[in-house]
Amino acid sequence: MKFIVQKIFDEGTAEPFFARMMVQIMKIRDFIFPSEKERSKFDKYYEPILNNLIECRIAKINCEKLIEEHNRKIETGEIVFFQEHTIGVKETIDVELNKNFKDFFIKGKIALQSLVKLSKYLGYPISFLLKKDEKFEKESWNFINKYKGQKYKDFVKMLKDNRVSWYTNFNNIRNTIEHQGFNLPKIIYNTDKNGKVIARFPRINSRSLEEVINLFFGSIFEFVEDIIIFLFTFRIKSPVEIVCIPQDKRNNSCPIKYKLTIDASKYSLL
Repeated sequence: MKFIVQKIFDEGTAEPFFARMMVQIMKIRDFIFPSEKERSKFDKYYEPILNNLIECRIAKINCEKLIEEHNRKIETGEIVFFQEHTIGVKETIDVELNKNFKDFFIKGKIALQSLVKLSKYLGYPISFLLKKDEKFEKESWNFINKYKGQKYKDFVKMLKDNRVSWYTNFNNIRNTIEHQGFNLPKIIYNTDKNGKVIARFPRINSRSLEEVINLFFGSIFEFVEDIIIFLFTFRIKSPVEIVCIPQDKRNNSCPIKYKLTIDASKYSLL
């Protein structure tokens, strides 16, 4: 996939995001879809997930860099001046920070919507994931009744756990941005007890903006990865299986989380 090859070398496979969302997913995809036609069809659904996750990650990084660099300039006095009793700042990042913050949530939501389309293509529609609680409960129950077995119950439990742990909060912020014209509070400048100028950056629910977007991105990234891997397992037959590699056993040059293996206890030449 050309779009993958081009982007992966921007940072390299040592970065877990690229190792797992590109190298790892593609290796397992190649096993599950042996023909080029099947792989191309999978790629058609996977590409918007990956591209929007990459753009979500870029928005996150841009927010972090804007805050870090602006804060450095404030601390060194590079962009600070005083006019009588007023603090002056020669640079503003409010508009750019707000834009990237919004892009983060918008691109993240599009990635999740694209994940729903991929799940339908793979045979297990999970559109109820993005619906309100009442419809989610009803349709998740229907899912379990349609697809019998513990692995499907585990799959739905994973969806429920993620809704509770992060998705609901993420979606609430995204809806506020999309439908209510949300803007981040502006950066406030004042002085400490020594007269040094300090910048107070926006906070979300008492957490720093950087902490919020990092927590959300980690959750989105791992959720998308886990859902795709889970859907892959539904297409794999024994003795082949997908296993999770312990954190301390992952290769630093390409730290994939999941890999294909053969369960020797279930393998027979007879």
